[in-house]
Order: sequence, then C-alpha cells, then structure tokens
Amino acid sequence: LALLFSSCQEININKEMRYTSLLDSVIFDQQELMDSMDSVKLNYCSQKATDRMRMLESPRLNHFQKQWLYHEKLAYQKIYTNIQSFKKQMFSLEKELKYSKSQIQTLKEDLIHRHFSKEQFNTYFEEEQKALAELNVVTNKLKKIYTESLYNFDSLEFKMQGILNQIYALQNSHADSTNK
Repeated sequence: LALLFSSCQEININKEMRYTSLLDSVIFDQQELMDSMDSVKLNYCSQKATDRMRMLESPRLNHFQKQWLYHEKLAYQKIYTNIQSFKKQMFSLEKELKYSKSQIQTLKEDLIHRHFSKEQFNTYFEEEQKALAELNVVTNKLKKIYTESLYNFDSLEFKMQGILNQIYALQNSHADSTNK
C-alpha cells in the first residue's frame, strides 16, 4: 500500500507544472521589459551624440567656444559610452534569457517524461528561479541605464539647441556687421 501511495504521488505533477508556468511568466515579464527599451531610439541617440561630439571639435568653433562647450562634449561622450555599454549588456542578457527559456522547456519535458524525481525537480527549479532573479536584477539595471541615458540625452539636446541658436545668432550678427 505504501508503494502504491508513493507511486501515485510521483504521477501527479500538477504542482510542478504550475511552478514551471510561474517561471514562464517571469521570463515573459523579463522579455516585455526588454522589448520596452527602444533600440531604434538608442541608435538615434548614439549617432546624434557622435555627431555632436564631432561638431564640438569642429574647426568652425573658435577656442573660446570649444572651452565654453567642453562640459557638453563630455556629457555627450558619457551618453555615448553608456549607450554602447547598454547595447553590449542587452545582447548578453538576451542570450541569457534564451538559455533560461530552453532550460525551463527542458525542465518541463523532463518532468513530463519522468526523467527525474520531484526532489530533483525542486533542485533544478530553485536553480532556474535563482538564475531568473539574477536576470531580473540585470534587466532592471539596464532599464535604469536606458531611462537615464534618454533623459540625459533629451535634456542635453534641449540645452544644446539653445546654445547653438546663440552661436548662430552671434555668427550672423558678426557676418552682418562685417558686410556693412
């Protein structure tokens, strides 16, 4: 009777399947968070930051203007560096997420085909749970970098537009006065 009860318990894997569904939902949430980070916008900001850095080194600017805009140039360099770092980390995170997806799928299949006991399942489940928790930390960190980089870029661009308008106005007024 004890053997029959033990084997009946091993047959029912509903609870374990619900656990794997929880892992699937965590992966889905991670993927949604990653998808919310617009790579096109980041590529635009990265390219624009590069263009701005080049412009701030332009021979069209005099020494005084370059000194005046030195901190803006550093800010664009920092934004560019953060975006490049973000892209590398995002690529790595995507690989890790794909790996976790396949691990969870394998865990489900092994559970269904009874390739291990419930105790072994619990061990593997805990490992995947820890791996996903680590991925969650990285994803949230990347989301913060993404948000800060875009905010800093937008703020700097707004400020830069005002500065450029002043420079162009000064250059135009200087050109007008020399033409008289």
